[in-house]
Amino acid sequence: MNSNQPIIPVQPGRSTNPIAQLKGFVRNNLLATITTTIAGSLLLTGVSAWNIWSIYNSFQSTVTKQIDLQRISADMVYNDEV
Repeated sequence: MNSNQPIIPVQPGRSTNPIAQLKGFVRNNLLATITTTIAGSLLLTGVSAWNIWSIYNSFQSTVTKQIDLQRISADMVYNDEV
């Protein structure tokens, strides 16, 4: 060990493990952690719902266009035979 580096004592009961530090932070800030988790979940649910709605609308539009094309195609075949 370099003699110029200060020695930082480890406090008893304090772990240097990042997972243990995270667990300690969550336990000390439980309400904030729960609030943040719920807010994030609601945000992701809203974004997912909007995305599903957008996909549904696009699908409906595509189906409507395909039905119109089929109707026009049938009309063309009918007019060709007449």
